[in-house]
Amino acid sequence: MKKRRKIDSPTPRHRRAPIALVAAAIALFAAGCGGSGGGNDEDSASDDTSSVAVDDTPRFAYVLDKSVIGGYVVDPESGNLIPRGHSQQFFETTPVDLAVSPNGRFLYFSDVGGFPAIKRYDIDPQTGIHAFAADPSDQYAVASPGAAQILMHPSGKFLFYRMNSTSLRPITALALDTASGDMSLIGDTAPLRTSSLHLSPDGKFLYSAYTSGGLEQDIQAFAVAADGSLSAVDADPVTPGTQLQSFADSSRPTFHPSNGDIYLVTDNLGSGSINRYRRTANGLLAIVDNTLLSDATPTIFGTWENGMLMEPRGRFGYVRLDSNLIAGFTIDAGDGSLTPIDTDPVAAGIQHFDFGAAANSTRTIGFEPSGQFVYFGFAGATGTMDKIVIDQNTGMLSRSATKTELNQVLALNGMVDAIVFTSRTGVPAPGATYAYSRGSAEIGI
Repeated sequence: MKKRRKIDSPTPRHRRAPIALVAAAIALFAAGCGGSGGGNDEDSASDDTSSVAVDDTPRFAYVLDKSVIGGYVVDPESGNLIPRGHSQQFFETTPVDLAVSPNGRFLYFSDVGGFPAIKRYDIDPQTGIHAFAADPSDQYAVASPGAAQILMHPSGKFLFYRMNSTSLRPITALALDTASGDMSLIGDTAPLRTSSLHLSPDGKFLYSAYTSGGLEQDIQAFAVAADGSLSAVDADPVTPGTQLQSFADSSRPTFHPSNGDIYLVTDNLGSGSINRYRRTANGLLAIVDNTLLSDATPTIFGTWENGMLMEPRGRFGYVRLDSNLIAGFTIDAGDGSLTPIDTDPVAAGIQHFDFGAAANSTRTIGFEPSGQFVYFGFAGATGTMDKIVIDQNTGMLSRSATKTELNQVLALNGMVDAIVFTSRTGVPAPGATYAYSRGSAEIGI
């Protein structure tokens, strides 16, 4: 009789040591050596050594740096990104955005200057090496002005993209073969203006946001059908035509990963707040409450990176402010309410994180899956990726005070446009390859 595959339960990061140290060393070493092979096929041999670990520990990172897409191994303890070598740098025309499949096997990117404009790389789940094959099934043709932002559905079965334009353009849905990664057309929505796309964590609704002259935020909700097709949700079914929801001076929406709350940052003549909404049955947003941004003006317009940035477990949220500041909040696990993080409780008022003049040149901000670190990508003549540590109890952000060289994990060739991560979830954990003695009562792996 065939054994049933064992599924491990997720373990909070702070409870994984010291086992995590050994496991991380095994995995990193095995990744560097090509691992022990294996796959996700349920018909393969099933024992403890090939069990699928449900684990949000980051495994590989892929960074979009101007025209270069590079691959890195993530050190889960230090958060440092270890380059895979020059062979892992692929040069494209004008890449804009990255998306990775939930199973960690496929990397997709959009290219506003290339044709076809959406391409796929295959990822070796054991080594992280990504390879592009010039095959029609690895590419999807997009007409001018090309594809901009792309979104991966949490099931890994669909990919959505918008075109690189603020004029009336449709949102396109693509079907993805989860085994091969191949793309095929599902269909387009009616044309609309959109500056960003956002998916609810359960994948049931897609939201298209459009900022008009920095004065308001219109949001069009779409229901996502079982086949990936999109149907518009009318905010006012009595009025002829499809009506969008309008929100005064708001950022793009941020979704809590578990309770489904939605957060919009607002800026009303320099007085900022975070409005919290609940999703109604048909996908529209209904107000719950608001939290003031103390003594600061939010930076909410420009790219889809603005608004409240939430770490993957939904415990902490951060808002970019004017004057190089970042406001932090703890998020109540029960009701989703926000409490400001005061970085200096001795000083009067709420104090915010200050990362200096470079903060104003932030190009992209990305969290790795376990929520231990956040990475700030900066624009400039020489782009950099700065690693920021997240205190797991308080949400405080900090750089290393003793080894500043460890804060800058990458020195790149230009603007950092995107960063995505794969985790160990769903990937057979590689077994130990070698063991050696480190002296009395010590064994290293």
